[in-house]
Amino acid sequence: MARGDDRIPIRSYRSVFQIERRIYRIDRLVLNPGGVPVRGIVYAVLALVAVLVASQLPLVGWPLQLAPWWLRLLGLPIAAAFLLGALRLEGRVFHQAALAYLAFLARRAQAAPRYPRRHPIGSLPFLASGSERPVLRLAYRGRGIAVVRGVVGIRQRRSCLKVRCCGEGEERAVLVPSGCRLEVSAGRRGDG
Repeated sequence: MARGDDRIPIRSYRSVFQIERRIYRIDRLVLNPGGVPVRGIVYAVLALVAVLVASQLPLVGWPLQLAPWWLRLLGLPIAAAFLLGALRLEGRVFHQAALAYLAFLARRAQAAPRYPRRHPIGSLPFLASGSERPVLRLAYRGRGIAVVRGVVGIRQRRSCLKVRCCGEGEERAVLVPSGCRLEVSAGRRGDG
């Protein structure tokens, strides 16, 4: 930058585009010199409504009703507004982070697999257990639980789960995630 140049270098545009509405005065009454954030006022009103509703509940309302009115109707909402206004979760203000988390929970509940309570026998895949003779090689794709006898080693790479077994020893249940491929191959004790 040349000498006498009045330009200010901007290292980040985050502070330029991060607009926070503030109230500096109400008529002739001058508030805090830094202003009161509108978001904090909204948080205080919502906290006041929450306190009023909670004070009518059986278990939670009893301690709230014992508290003095100024603490219940002024102190708690103002403290909640201050804490929620100062809180930043992954760079987001509280209400944005809460809405994102609720949307995540809704998507997760919507995408959760629905398992029927009873499976008709014909719809379940039956795989050889290897009790007759050792399994040389077996592949299965899908979601489920495989019971493998004599597991020597298990490795998972991306969407493939590789199990080496010797066919003798105790049985072990292996969870096969949805869309994953299970490969069972013969191995010997001592193989890793």
